[in-house]
Amino acid sequence: MDLMKAQIPLRIGFVGGGTDFPEVWEQVGTGATVSTCINKYIQVEHHPHKQRAHNPLTSKYFADPEHFSIQSMGGIAIGSGLGTSSSIYVAIAELNNNIHLKKMNKFDIANYARDLELRSGNIVGWQDHITASYRNSIHVNYNLNHITVNIIPSSALSTLFQFISVYYYGKRHHTGTKLQSHLINSINESTAYFSELTILANTFASELKNMKPKIKLLGEMIWESWKLKRLTNPLIAPENLNELLNYAKSNGCWGAKLMGAGSGGYILAVGEKNHCDDIFCKKFNLQRMDIGLHIEK
Repeated sequence: MDLMKAQIPLRIGFVGGGTDFPEVWEQVGTGATVSTCINKYIQVEHHPHKQRAHNPLTSKYFADPEHFSIQSMGGIAIGSGLGTSSSIYVAIAELNNNIHLKKMNKFDIANYARDLELRSGNIVGWQDHITASYRNSIHVNYNLNHITVNIIPSSALSTLFQFISVYYYGKRHHTGTKLQSHLINSINESTAYFSELTILANTFASELKNMKPKIKLLGEMIWESWKLKRLTNPLIAPENLNELLNYAKSNGCWGAKLMGAGSGGYILAVGEKNHCDDIFCKKFNLQRMDIGLHIEK
């Protein structure tokens, strides 16, 4: 058997994060998320005959780590809020599909990858695994009986991406599992917020698909989604980050949020890029990350 590899794009979640957990939409009745893949990647390689040196990272994901390697392509740290962990598990699922000649479709791969991550002890929803497996921009609806994946044409995202900037805020203060555990435990107190997040995600998707989407309105919806997500989980952002994002919104950014489970990682901002750079780079000394859409061929 020859060397086999799977290269999986990372993702940006726009709105609805948190409603993709079954514990949430089983309680609320429904959920929705909108996300897209970007041109940063995780690559996992299977070396069937090559004994590789011990690596703590591969040991975390594989029972036989000497036959595998994991690379982050694009300088993105694993665990930084762009779906790196889920992309690794999707890559593992794809390699397993190819090595054992299974016939899993994209949703099957997402399901298998999520199950692998759950068995590792992580608390995860569906959004990241579906986005990575489909390698696309997607609007997902979750309900008690079915998960519906709607592909959003890349042309619908191209205009929005002209006004998107991403900045590195720093390492997380809490693990993703701790943050997600708090979210799950607070569902009963946050039902109304999750319902609002679901409505907001569906509205965002509808506006995004317009021939001429209102970018400022999309930015404001990202901001509203962020505020709602904070209400569902106070651990999601330290106070100094809240102050930073509030300053950005009050000084010309149309919307801003911390991506991923929270507590650290990357900030997404929507607005005129030069203006956002003046705030995040010049005033707060954050590093900007150049990103673009992943276009599936």
